[in-house]
Amino acid sequence: MFNNPAVTKEKLLQRFSDLKIQYQEKKAQGYNISEAENFARKAKEASDRKDYKRAKEFLDKAFEALEMAKFL
Repeated sequence: MFNNPAVTKEKLLQRFSDLKIQYQEKKAQGYNISEAENFARKAKEASDRKDYKRAKEFLDKAFEALEMAKFL
């Protein structure tokens, strides 16, 4: 079966949604999520330019930043 690993707008929208959920949970728990916010903003800007590959890279970094976020 053929597997297309291409980054699509639909996949990115789902990742943005997943990020928003995790972001809100961490923020409500009192974590410093400023680094994740910066990567998410860059991901959105790349997505707006239709540079989906770069947007995915920034989203991946935003998820990593959420995982590494420190409690305030």
